[in-house]
Amino acid sequence: MKEIEIEFKVLLTKEEHQDILKDIKFDNFVEQTNHYFETGDFILKQNKLSLRVRQICNRFYLMLKDIKNQEAIEVNVEISKDEFDEMMISYKVNNHEINDYLKDYPLEDLILDNKAKLKTFRYYTPYRDCILFLDESHYYGVIDYELELEAKSVEYGQKIIDEISGKYNLTTTDVSGKKTRAYANKK
Repeated sequence: MKEIEIEFKVLLTKEEHQDILKDIKFDNFVEQTNHYFETGDFILKQNKLSLRVRQICNRFYLMLKDIKNQEAIEVNVEISKDEFDEMMISYKVNNHEINDYLKDYPLEDLILDNKAKLKTFRYYTPYRDCILFLDESHYYGVIDYELELEAKSVEYGQKIIDEISGKYNLTTTDVSGKKTRAYANKK
Protein backbone atom coordinates (compact mmCIF):
# COMPACT_ATOMS: atom_id res chain seq x y z
CA MET A 1 0.00 0.00 0.00
CA LYS A 2 1.37 3.42 -0.97
CA GLU A 3 0.42 6.54 0.99
CA ILE A 4 1.58 10.09 1.60
CA GLU A 5 2.69 10.74 5.16
CA ILE A 6 3.02 14.22 6.68
CA GLU A 7 4.64 14.14 10.07
CA PHE A 8 6.06 16.44 12.72
CA LYS A 9 8.42 15.31 15.48
CA VAL A 10 9.58 16.73 18.77
CA LEU A 11 12.20 15.10 20.99
CA LEU A 12 11.11 15.03 24.61
CA THR A 13 12.66 14.62 28.00
CA LYS A 14 11.49 11.71 30.13
CA GLU A 15 9.52 14.17 32.28
CA GLU A 16 7.81 15.76 29.26
CA HIS A 17 6.92 12.28 27.99
CA GLN A 18 5.41 11.37 31.38
CA ASP A 19 3.47 14.67 31.59
CA ILE A 20 1.92 14.19 28.14
CA LEU A 21 1.12 10.54 28.89
CA LYS A 22 -0.72 11.59 32.07
CA ASP A 23 -2.55 14.46 30.38
CA ILE A 24 -3.71 12.97 27.06
CA LYS A 25 -5.76 9.78 26.87
CA PHE A 26 -4.04 7.51 24.39
CA ASP A 27 -6.38 4.83 23.02
CA ASN A 28 -3.73 2.42 21.74
CA PHE A 29 -0.38 0.93 22.70
CA VAL A 30 2.01 -1.20 20.69
CA GLU A 31 5.52 -2.54 21.19
CA GLN A 32 7.42 -2.64 17.92
CA THR A 33 10.93 -3.38 16.71
CA ASN A 34 12.30 -1.64 13.64
CA HIS A 35 15.13 -3.22 11.64
CA TYR A 36 16.73 -0.56 9.42
CA PHE A 37 18.52 -1.49 6.21
CA GLU A 38 20.99 0.50 4.16
CA THR A 39 23.78 -0.12 1.68
CA GLY A 40 27.40 -0.01 2.80
CA ASP A 41 27.89 3.39 1.17
CA PHE A 42 24.47 4.79 2.23
CA ILE A 43 22.98 4.98 -1.28
CA LEU A 44 19.43 4.90 0.08
CA LYS A 45 20.13 7.86 2.37
CA GLN A 46 21.73 9.78 -0.52
CA ASN A 47 18.47 9.32 -2.43
CA LYS A 48 16.38 10.33 0.65
CA LEU A 49 15.03 6.81 1.03
CA SER A 50 14.61 4.75 4.18
CA LEU A 51 14.01 1.00 4.29
CA ARG A 52 12.94 -0.93 7.36
CA VAL A 53 11.10 -3.97 8.53
CA ARG A 54 8.75 -3.21 11.42
CA GLN A 55 7.99 -6.18 13.63
CA ILE A 56 4.85 -6.05 15.77
CA CYS A 57 4.31 -9.32 17.63
CA ASN A 58 4.65 -11.98 14.94
CA ARG A 59 3.76 -9.70 12.03
CA PHE A 60 6.33 -8.07 9.76
CA TYR A 61 5.92 -4.98 7.57
CA LEU A 62 8.43 -4.01 4.91
CA MET A 63 8.38 -0.22 4.68
CA LEU A 64 10.07 2.05 2.16
CA LYS A 65 9.91 5.77 2.85
CA ASP A 66 10.74 8.36 0.17
CA ILE A 67 11.36 11.54 2.16
CA LYS A 68 10.33 14.87 0.66
CA ASN A 69 10.78 17.47 3.45
CA GLN A 70 7.66 17.39 5.66
CA GLU A 71 5.93 14.94 3.33
CA ALA A 72 6.98 11.40 2.61
CA ILE A 73 5.69 8.73 0.30
CA GLU A 74 5.56 5.46 2.17
CA VAL A 75 5.14 2.00 0.67
CA ASN A 76 4.07 -0.60 3.24
CA VAL A 77 3.84 -4.31 2.53
CA GLU A 78 3.14 -7.05 5.04
CA ILE A 79 5.64 -9.89 4.64
CA SER A 80 5.96 -13.30 6.25
CA LYS A 81 8.52 -14.23 8.89
CA ASP A 82 10.18 -16.44 6.28
CA GLU A 83 10.51 -13.45 3.92
CA PHE A 84 11.99 -11.39 6.75
CA ASP A 85 14.44 -14.17 7.65
CA GLU A 86 15.46 -14.46 3.99
CA MET A 87 16.06 -10.71 3.83
CA MET A 88 18.27 -10.92 6.93
CA ILE A 89 20.34 -13.65 5.24
CA SER A 90 20.43 -12.46 1.62
CA TYR A 91 20.41 -8.67 2.26
CA LYS A 92 18.18 -8.29 -0.79
CA VAL A 93 14.67 -6.92 -1.19
CA ASN A 94 12.54 -9.59 -2.84
CA ASN A 95 9.26 -7.73 -2.93
CA HIS A 96 7.80 -6.63 -6.26
CA GLU A 97 5.92 -3.60 -4.84
CA ILE A 98 9.08 -2.18 -3.21
CA ASN A 99 11.26 -3.07 -6.19
CA ASP A 100 8.77 -1.47 -8.61
CA TYR A 101 8.96 1.78 -6.63
CA LEU A 102 12.78 1.64 -6.60
CA LYS A 103 12.88 1.41 -10.43
CA ASP A 104 12.60 5.22 -10.48
CA TYR A 105 16.01 5.45 -8.81
CA PRO A 106 19.49 4.49 -10.03
CA LEU A 107 19.60 1.57 -7.60
CA GLU A 108 20.36 -1.75 -9.19
CA ASP A 109 21.09 -4.93 -7.27
CA LEU A 110 21.22 -3.28 -3.88
CA ILE A 111 23.21 -5.21 -1.32
CA LEU A 112 21.75 -4.21 2.01
CA ASP A 113 23.03 -4.41 5.53
CA ASN A 114 20.95 -4.46 8.71
CA LYS A 115 22.41 -1.16 9.95
CA ALA A 116 20.35 -0.65 13.08
CA LYS A 117 17.70 -2.14 15.32
CA LEU A 118 15.44 -0.17 17.63
CA LYS A 119 12.60 -1.10 19.98
CA THR A 120 9.79 1.40 20.53
CA PHE A 121 7.00 1.44 23.09
CA ARG A 122 4.37 3.51 21.27
CA TYR A 123 1.16 5.08 22.49
CA TYR A 124 -1.14 6.56 19.84
CA THR A 125 -4.55 8.11 19.46
CA PRO A 126 -6.64 10.24 17.12
CA TYR A 127 -6.07 13.88 18.01
CA ARG A 128 -7.85 16.86 16.41
CA ASP A 129 -8.09 15.31 12.94
CA CYS A 130 -4.53 13.96 13.18
CA ILE A 131 -2.86 10.96 14.79
CA LEU A 132 -0.69 11.63 17.83
CA PHE A 133 2.12 9.22 18.79
CA LEU A 134 4.13 9.19 21.99
CA ASP A 135 7.25 7.02 21.77
CA GLU A 136 9.87 5.64 24.10
CA SER A 137 12.66 4.12 21.99
CA HIS A 138 15.56 1.90 23.07
CA TYR A 139 18.68 1.41 20.96
CA TYR A 140 22.33 0.65 21.75
CA GLY A 141 22.15 1.72 25.39
CA VAL A 142 20.15 4.89 24.65
CA ILE A 143 16.55 5.63 25.64
CA ASP A 144 14.87 8.59 23.99
CA TYR A 145 11.38 10.04 23.95
CA GLU A 146 9.53 11.56 21.04
CA LEU A 147 6.19 13.09 20.18
CA GLU A 148 5.07 12.57 16.59
CA LEU A 149 2.05 13.99 14.83
CA GLU A 150 0.71 12.73 11.49
CA ALA A 151 -1.49 15.24 9.71
CA LYS A 152 -3.37 15.57 6.43
CA SER A 153 -1.64 18.82 5.45
CA VAL A 154 1.60 20.58 6.33
CA GLU A 155 -0.20 23.77 7.37
CA TYR A 156 -2.68 22.08 9.69
CA GLY A 157 -0.03 19.77 11.17
CA GLN A 158 2.24 22.74 11.88
CA LYS A 159 -0.62 24.54 13.63
CA ILE A 160 -1.40 21.53 15.86
CA ILE A 161 2.23 20.73 16.72
CA ASP A 162 2.81 24.40 17.59
CA GLU A 163 -0.23 24.33 19.90
CA ILE A 164 0.95 21.14 21.62
CA SER A 165 4.48 22.53 21.92
CA GLY A 166 3.14 25.73 23.48
CA LYS A 167 0.90 23.90 25.94
CA TYR A 168 3.75 21.70 27.22
CA ASN A 169 6.58 24.25 26.73
CA LEU A 170 8.32 21.97 24.22
CA THR A 171 11.18 23.16 22.09
CA THR A 172 10.28 22.32 18.51
CA THR A 173 13.38 21.61 16.53
CA ASP A 174 14.27 19.84 13.35
CA VAL A 175 14.41 16.32 14.76
CA SER A 176 16.38 13.61 13.05
CA GLY A 177 14.48 10.38 12.56
CA LYS A 178 14.80 7.31 14.74
CA LYS A 179 16.92 5.63 12.08
CA THR A 180 19.48 8.43 12.08
CA ARG A 181 19.64 8.50 15.88
CA ALA A 182 20.07 4.72 16.03
CA TYR A 183 22.84 4.75 13.36
CA ALA A 184 24.68 7.47 15.28
CA ASN A 185 24.67 5.40 18.48
CA LYS A 186 25.47 1.98 17.04
CA LYS A 187 28.81 0.82 18.34
